[in-house]
Amino acid sequence: MSVKKLALLLVCLVSILMLVGGACQPVPPGSATPGKGMLTGQVIDNPATARPGTPVNTHPGISITVQKAVPSGSYKLSADSPERVAYQAGDKVAEVVSGADGRFSIELPAGTYFVRGFGGEKVYSDQVFVEIKAGSTTEIKLPLNFGV
Repeated sequence: MSVKKLALLLVCLVSILMLVGGACQPVPPGSATPGKGMLTGQVIDNPATARPGTPVNTHPGISITVQKAVPSGSYKLSADSPERVAYQAGDKVAEVVSGADGRFSIELPAGTYFVRGFGGEKVYSDQVFVEIKAGSTTEIKLPLNFGV
């Protein structure tokens, strides 16, 4: 591929990322549709696997998948502890791409969800459990794992 074509391809990619980034900016709290809430977040390096002393980077262009969290049973941590609900990932309900600054925002019906980011082969985040409340904004970080 010639240098000119590569430069043109890079300019097109940056332009697309800027457009997507503008569409994925956080929505102000209280602006959600009735019965719905906002999920906002940012895709970052996983601090547990980053080299000490290096800044935490953000990641544009990561595909964020949202799945319904379906109750799958209950458990107790000890005999005198309260019963807790266990969840498993259900149907995919939404997908969004992180913007130029690694941020994303999506409106969801109130409920429980699992959120995960994918950035290609061997680039993904752990599954994050979130509860969305009507009229509220829930903010999360999605730390990426590389080559694991």
